[in-house]
Amino acid sequence: QPCQCGNVDAIYRCVDCFHSSLLCSTCIVATHTLNPFHRLETWRGTYFSRVSLNSLGGTIHLGHGGQRCPNILPLSGRHITIVHTNGIHTIFTTFCGCLGAQLDLLQLTGARLFPATVDRPDTVLTFAFLEDLHIHVLTSKKSVFDHHSAIQRLT
Repeated sequence: QPCQCGNVDAIYRCVDCFHSSLLCSTCIVATHTLNPFHRLETWRGTYFSRVSLNSLGGTIHLGHGGQRCPNILPLSGRHITIVHTNGIHTIFTTFCGCLGAQLDLLQLTGARLFPATVDRPDTVLTFAFLEDLHIHVLTSKKSVFDHHSAIQRLT
């Protein structure tokens, strides 16, 4: 069936969106600008299979309310591995390049992403994942390893 934009066939859906309809790649990326950790699927003719937002060209832009910074070069940024409550995601991320912009570390924490390292972080944990981990460790006494293994299985 055609996408709601009318341009091409709609073959993508979001597992996490409420009332998710089939969309084309351009529309699914546009609707997930502020929900980059949702799980997406593509129609393969007889079944749906998992597809990443990153593979469709999705990007996380830090600073400027989720919009691309006007002071960065095209394709400047890097792939960052993000551990969230629904799995592990790799997403191309750009940082604000404005004069006086905060360090990458502070831009990440401002977006509720906790960097695994201080210098040029390439792996981050969402605050939601850390809060979920905290509750599970306190209530069920399961180890961090067990929690991480469950997140890997979700991926």
